[in-house]
Amino acid sequence: MFSLNQMALNRLNQALAIPEIFHLIVDQIAGHTRLVDFGIDATGGLHAGVILSEICMGGLGTVTLVPDPSNPAVLHRREAYQLAVQVTTDHPLLACMASQYAGWPISHGDYFAMGSGPMRVNRGREPVLEKYVDLKPEEAIIGVLESNSMPDPAVVEEIARECRLSVSPNELDGSIDHNSTQAAITLCIAPTQSMAGMIQIVARSIEATMHKLFELDFDLNLVRYAWGLSPLPPMGADHLTAIGRSNDSILYGGRTQLWLDVNNETIAELSSKIPSCSSNDYGHPFKQIFQENGRDFYAIDKLLFSAAQVTLTSTQTGYTKTAGQLNFELLNESFFG
Repeated sequence: MFSLNQMALNRLNQALAIPEIFHLIVDQIAGHTRLVDFGIDATGGLHAGVILSEICMGGLGTVTLVPDPSNPAVLHRREAYQLAVQVTTDHPLLACMASQYAGWPISHGDYFAMGSGPMRVNRGREPVLEKYVDLKPEEAIIGVLESNSMPDPAVVEEIARECRLSVSPNELDGSIDHNSTQAAITLCIAPTQSMAGMIQIVARSIEATMHKLFELDFDLNLVRYAWGLSPLPPMGADHLTAIGRSNDSILYGGRTQLWLDVNNETIAELSSKIPSCSSNDYGHPFKQIFQENGRDFYAIDKLLFSAAQVTLTSTQTGYTKTAGQLNFELLNESFFG
């Protein structure tokens, strides 16, 4: 079995050959711990966002920036979102649920981050991992933190313990080569309102749809291939605005297609249950929903998180059905209001 951590590390190390090209800052704390800043003090950027998104997916997804075919110029608005984040994977279960899903709220003292990436496999202790993922813990791990600040040594130590590393990174001596994989733990950090942080969230259109299937108790092993597309919003001037826009992009502007190894009847029955409009919270800006739930992602209706429009195709027969629709009015309110 291939290693999600190693594939993600390989993707990062390609960029770190010359980190200045991607506007990244690499730091080392307490021995074999590598921190990569994608947007706090670092500038980051479009390409950094693509790299960060593919690291989130354990190297099993391809992320590209493409022209948005649903550009709202058709609504006669002067403002328009020109780019979309496109995602494809032939390993949707491992790429999205074993790696990309931000299922680990990291809280230590005053520090908080949404944790994703292959390091989650080492930690385990999430329902979707316990049910579907049987991968061995690894000695060199990589994770992605959605946070406004860099983790200090105490936070890194806590992450190492949670990820069951046999040796604490703070107990290791010697220095590391920024281009090597010898770090016990590598953490990539980007705030939501940075360009890289925004892209890696908008790149979760497939992941959100896969998690919706998980909540519907569908067997995720039957999802063979997946494609997703969501518009890239303007960067938010603050954390809350950025969270709202990035999530609205998927909930009201995201499209996914999943190829399922099921019959026509299952496709027809399942299709209407998956789009975000099946939730009672649908129709409100995510910023409002987030605030009403105490700014706690995990308190929000789990059935809300999915793409706005979902297409399902049977790999057995080719039968295809689309449900849901794009909500341009709400997108314009969120992005430009």
